[in-house]
Amino acid sequence: MKPPPRARERRKAAFHGTGPSCSSSSPRCLEFFKVFIPSFSSRQLRVPPDFVKQCEIIPRKVILRELSGRSWNVGLLENAGGLFIKNGWSEFVKDNDLQFGDCLLFEYDMSSVFHIKIFGRNGCRKDGRGLARKRKQDSLTLGGAPDSANTPLMPKHWAPCVS
Repeated sequence: MKPPPRARERRKAAFHGTGPSCSSSSPRCLEFFKVFIPSFSSRQLRVPPDFVKQCEIIPRKVILRELSGRSWNVGLLENAGGLFIKNGWSEFVKDNDLQFGDCLLFEYDMSSVFHIKIFGRNGCRKDGRGLARKRKQDSLTLGGAPDSANTPLMPKHWAPCVS
């Protein structure tokens, strides 16, 4: 089912940079989640159609901001298959060491920013730990040594889940 012509025109205008950004008149925070499956999501990620319907206008360039504050500029691509996070998505996947089964929660703030929480297969939030651990492993693999034997892989205030 297609959205009403008026909503479709506004979304298309904003997507192509000729209209206003998503209206902040709605007090609710729009959210969706995706389970990361590399064969479907490594190069692009489809935004759920029902989410797109809830937000009449989404700009073609947005920011993905992870809880640690790191951010990525990404581009959206709209085609007959739907709306996709495309340009810059591969870097986000790599930088966050996304693995099969990771769950991503997207919160759209109505001003071109998606705040993202990443959960591992164990159900616990990753908070960027994957990249820090990977860099440490890469350093050790390449013959380097960690800065200090007591260097934590995660902030002291973070309490990991025990699985």
